[in-house]
Amino acid sequence: MTSLLTERRVLLTLVVIVLILSGLNPKHHGVWLLEVFPVLIGIPILIRTHDRFPLTPLAYRLMAGHAIILMIGAYYTYAEVPLGRWMQDAFGLARNHYDRLGHLAQGFVPAIVLRELLLRTSPLQRGGWLFFLVCSTCLGFSALYELLEGATAFVFNQSATTFLATQGDEWDTQWDMCMALIGAITAQLTLAPLHDRQLHTQTSSYSGSSAPARSRTIKIACLVIMSTLLPGSGPAMASPVPASATPAAHVQIGQSPLQHEPLGLFDGTSFTVTTGRCTDCPTAPQALWYFADEAIAIPAASEDQGSATQPPFLVWLGSPEFISRAALISGHTQLIIDGSNSVPFRLTPKLQTNQSYYNEATAQFFSSHPLRLRGRTVLTAEGPLFEARTIWPADYLLTPDEARTTAIDDHTIPRLIENRDRLSADTIATHLLWGKAAASWAGKPVLAAILNGAQGDDDEAHGGHFGIVTGRVGPHGEWADWMVNNFYDPDVVSEKGILPAMGPMDNYLMDLNSGQSYYRPSGLLVLVLKQDRIPAAYQANIQDVFRRLYRHELDYDPSLLNCAGFSIDQLRRLGWQIPLQGPSNRLKATAGYVYMAASDRSLASGLKAYRYFSEELTRLLPRVAFEAIGNDLLHLLQQPDSQRSLTPFEQWLREDVEAVLYVHIPQIPSSRALGTYAVASLDEYQQRVPSDRSQWKTIAVPPRPFPAELRVAPAPVEAATIPGSVLALTAGCMFGLAWLGRLLIRRR
Repeated sequence: MTSLLTERRVLLTLVVIVLILSGLNPKHHGVWLLEVFPVLIGIPILIRTHDRFPLTPLAYRLMAGHAIILMIGAYYTYAEVPLGRWMQDAFGLARNHYDRLGHLAQGFVPAIVLRELLLRTSPLQRGGWLFFLVCSTCLGFSALYELLEGATAFVFNQSATTFLATQGDEWDTQWDMCMALIGAITAQLTLAPLHDRQLHTQTSSYSGSSAPARSRTIKIACLVIMSTLLPGSGPAMASPVPASATPAAHVQIGQSPLQHEPLGLFDGTSFTVTTGRCTDCPTAPQALWYFADEAIAIPAASEDQGSATQPPFLVWLGSPEFISRAALISGHTQLIIDGSNSVPFRLTPKLQTNQSYYNEATAQFFSSHPLRLRGRTVLTAEGPLFEARTIWPADYLLTPDEARTTAIDDHTIPRLIENRDRLSADTIATHLLWGKAAASWAGKPVLAAILNGAQGDDDEAHGGHFGIVTGRVGPHGEWADWMVNNFYDPDVVSEKGILPAMGPMDNYLMDLNSGQSYYRPSGLLVLVLKQDRIPAAYQANIQDVFRRLYRHELDYDPSLLNCAGFSIDQLRRLGWQIPLQGPSNRLKATAGYVYMAASDRSLASGLKAYRYFSEELTRLLPRVAFEAIGNDLLHLLQQPDSQRSLTPFEQWLREDVEAVLYVHIPQIPSSRALGTYAVASLDEYQQRVPSDRSQWKTIAVPPRPFPAELRVAPAPVEAATIPGSVLALTAGCMFGLAWLGRLLIRRR
């Protein structure tokens, strides 16, 4: 008994010390008081009942541990506990999951205490009914606490998402109760034998208690139940603030992107914001699977496939909120919104696999520009802040008065791509290649091609990237909401978090992890149009290509069907006769097959080399596709060719194009190495990389296995076939050897 008493005193001392330390300088005194209040009540109750109704050592130990979990959460607030932050960064989680530990303890600890009280003060015996009642009571108290949290938020006119620290998780309440239930079940399954042994020792001296004594025991048990279950508080709540001090309208810092701007050619109000986990979306489950935890926009009305007016079936937003105008201040930790309101600001976490990120140079760059941001509101101990995921310079505008007229010839587009004029790295530069500078391009529809350059730290990315863009010029020349049709391999997990999708330009270029502008410069070829029939036709038709890609009816292949192939094929299907460039070199393709197959001892490796050298260049290399589109367009507009029979689509181009622009988009400074322009040939690619492939700088990416139950077509099986030219070469060599052997025999 003496040793047990000593242990209880040690546990009490430990809890009191942690309580005092947690109250010295908590992040938010109001949050701390709310979180430790049950502990402040529970300690006196347990001291009061200690002599008359001592619990088992197991129960006291568990309650002490639970109290410490609560006090740590009270000191930091649950959304900011360092352990949870470390896990969030280490495993790439979307939120701080320390509150889940609190709710697990909310079921685990009370389950043992309730089990003890029921066995000692009621006729219940060990068995199924005891197990069921303990689980039900723990779950019931967890639900009660969630209701109390909701009632408190309602009384003080707070947003539930912010006040209850849901951290953007719409299922937070259900998860909290689920964790409590898991805790209750786990505790009984794992600790019941140990608990029973301690109960046998603990209760042997109480078997002959009188009825009055038993009545007092039950009353004491009720107090113990309250002291045990009250500390089951989950996420840290903010201090209640009167509605007059913090209006509910200000809890969400950003605005809904769909209510205030279009998505490409389409009105934003035609869409609904959700995530890929939605269960009632009309979008195909194969597409939703890739965006389980991503903010996406889907049409508010049912799809009418093939209609030029049908909004895209899925648009990758990345973030549920946006701020149209802001500026960085106060050491880049505060935002000034609309020139007056100051709000705290932080960046979305860097993906663990990302090789570089925003740094001081990035902050200096953005501090010289007005900003437009995408992100979300996050609750912290000091109140809500805006966590930015996309930062876009709001002064990146396309206006006629900023466009410089550029004389054109066959070398103009290559010169602009390679930035031979050494344009400023601080802002975009717009060149007028054809047409007259109108008073304004506001409201004009556009079709554009975007070419992203070569990365400076990845020898597999010298080819660049390519996509077709649709949209309208904004009232002041804005283009951040244009729709980029970005094709990427869905079967690998990008180290930057890139997904193949239709998405807004600001997300495509300047997402802090996946944005193209953070690791290479880009060029944008823009067709300013009189009407939207050209971009509408492209956008309507490319949707079916995305559907087939998500459903794996089409497979992305870097050498056969990549971003350039997907994009330019659709333009040709619409009727634009963009000239073919032919393959690089079929002789090199044959030699490359033999060399790679022999050196790697793999027919598949040889076939890959063969495909690169034998594929038509406008479908293989992004820069070749970009230049082919630009040169053919300028030729079509400048020099009518009587020998060329125009398709209806090409006639539209002749009739609708008002101006052709080239926009140079600089790389955003960051910790990543500077990129350069994309290669124009495979020979140039080979000149840029080390001859020894083992010396290449590459970034390994893991596969993303597609669920078999979602497949509508059989999984592709790569056959390491031997090309006809290689077979012909082999046959020729064998014939030559046979002829030579026969000749030698005759000479003998």
